[in-house]
Amino acid sequence: MRRDAKTLSPFVMLITVLSVGLQDISAGAVSPAISAICQSYPSVSIGMIQMIVTLPTLAICIMAPVYGWLSNRIQPRRLIIYGLLLFCIGGSLPVFLNNLPLIMICRVALGVGTGITLPAALAIIPVFYEGKKRDKLIGFNQAVGSIGCIFMQQIGGYFADIDWHLSFLAYLMGLFSLVLVLLFLPDIPMEKVLKTADKERKSIFSCVSTKIYGLAGVLFVAMIFACIPTTNLSLMIEGEGIGTATNTGTAMAVYSVGTMLGSAAFGYMKKAVGIYVLPLSYFFNGAGFFGVAMSHSLMAVIMFLMLAGFGTGALLCAYLARAEELSRLAYVAFSVSMMAAANGLGNFIHPTFVSLCDSLFGGVYGRGAIKASGVSLAAMGMILLIIYLVTAKNRLNEKLLD
Repeated sequence: MRRDAKTLSPFVMLITVLSVGLQDISAGAVSPAISAICQSYPSVSIGMIQMIVTLPTLAICIMAPVYGWLSNRIQPRRLIIYGLLLFCIGGSLPVFLNNLPLIMICRVALGVGTGITLPAALAIIPVFYEGKKRDKLIGFNQAVGSIGCIFMQQIGGYFADIDWHLSFLAYLMGLFSLVLVLLFLPDIPMEKVLKTADKERKSIFSCVSTKIYGLAGVLFVAMIFACIPTTNLSLMIEGEGIGTATNTGTAMAVYSVGTMLGSAAFGYMKKAVGIYVLPLSYFFNGAGFFGVAMSHSLMAVIMFLMLAGFGTGALLCAYLARAEELSRLAYVAFSVSMMAAANGLGNFIHPTFVSLCDSLFGGVYGRGAIKASGVSLAAMGMILLIIYLVTAKNRLNEKLLD
């Protein structure tokens, strides 16, 4: 009875739905421990160690679209439970491991779990909520994910100063979401979803707008640059003596606070500036990261990370909201999954991209990588702004000719 959407308290229902997204961006919770892990495995390359952070995102790339397909065939509530179990087990098990390949396998399991909960957190919103409330909850969902990341990064950073193994305890926070889902999340009304499906087309890839794939492609490129600071901040702060692993965890937590604020403010920003919310988000993101790269004190780094996080939060919400707008209810999960896959693939590719740049130019790791990411994101925002302005001018000319 408690899991009946009609009789469940609206507040409990809201908290339960949002809790599914609590761990959406948590792969970097062990980022503050990267420097310590590098010291424990001196014969292993930095790029390989950084895969501890990025490997889950590869699993997300693979699993997220699979979830979009499975969600129309298996009760999504059951899939969410499986995803949260994988998240908790795969995330925390490395506490007891020293074998690097086994740790990597656990990180894949974490990514598979996140590949389920990440798109599910957004796909279940339009099932239970409509109109303006649905739009607000897209931003709130991202904000909740940032809150989860703040706590997990703080826990990871604190324990990294004691023993890097303990930083993986941060992922036990997923138990909170699992308990709420088991107790309160109703079964998803499959008939409401499936009635919007295209009965004539067999492939789900042909049932969604081609614009979804275009959005995913651009987001992929953006995430290559936006995720570079995640794995290079520890090398910059600790490598240059600016601070400790705990300070890195605090800085990343502040970045997540900025992401939370940007997500929560997305709806208001879009109302104020319309389509220009996307280039504006790129500018915030790029300026923030460039400021981090030009800073030599911990306080300055933290301030600019807040700005960069604000841009990241608004940026992701803009892509996710657009994906939902372009999709019928039956394909929202798949469309959101494509955004998650693009995000995850950008996360996974960026260390390889930085390694390539380092081999070509040298000295790219740390501060140099963060500076490059800031400049690139600002450039993407400028290109997008020019496209929007030219398009708007062409539309105006067409109206005048009519």
